[in-house]
Amino acid sequence: MMKIVDLSHLLEANMIVYPEDDEPRFETVAIADKDGYNSTKITMDYHLGTHIDVPYHMISDGLTVDRLPVDLFCGCAIIIDVSHLAGKNFD
Repeated sequence: MMKIVDLSHLLEANMIVYPEDDEPRFETVAIADKDGYNSTKITMDYHLGTHIDVPYHMISDGLTVDRLPVDLFCGCAIIIDVSHLAGKNFD
């Protein structure tokens, strides 16, 4: 049986972003104790965190993510921990 590993990154206020992109912004819209429910508005650029560049990203009539089969995003992988390199400049 294949082990399933979620490679998603959490969205956080001060996360690393693509050069020239803005960091995500989280704005509290409602608080349960005051409004009866909790709600947060998230404003972010498209290339933030875990994302997929589907054909539509570069081709006007290309497929969007909802039109691609989910098994296309599953397969064998190797996980390499390079977190110790965070913040290093490799220019």
